[in-house]
Amino acid sequence: MSEAALQKKTADLLRRLGWLAWHTPNGEKRDKRTAEKLKAMGVMPGVVDWLIAEPWEKDGKTGFMLAIELKWGTNEPTADQERFLSQVSKRGFLTAVCWTMDEFVATLRHIRPRNGRRIGGLNEQGCSSTGLG
Repeated sequence: MSEAALQKKTADLLRRLGWLAWHTPNGEKRDKRTAEKLKAMGVMPGVVDWLIAEPWEKDGKTGFMLAIELKWGTNEPTADQERFLSQVSKRGFLTAVCWTMDEFVATLRHIRPRNGRRIGGLNEQGCSSTGLG
């Protein structure tokens, strides 16, 4: 599996859950003119793969946003991604870097969504014999 394949699997799971989540496609190669235009429009380096606007609880803390960076294999977050994760953590986001679907699902278990669709007994593929919680 590649990082792109992991991104697609996580997107499918989040769609099935019906949660408010989005991916900002910062990582693609662009020509210089397009890059300058996007920067002027507010695109910033280091934005993580997933921003999820759902309530969460972890270790006695609560919040309303999650920021999750996906990596694959031996890849590590870039300096820009580390800075972004640090900044959003200081603002009360739950942050995580996930290398596998298991890690992604484990992070999502902290979510207490408004629509009542919680993660039940999902396996590493994001599948459940009983469906979504």
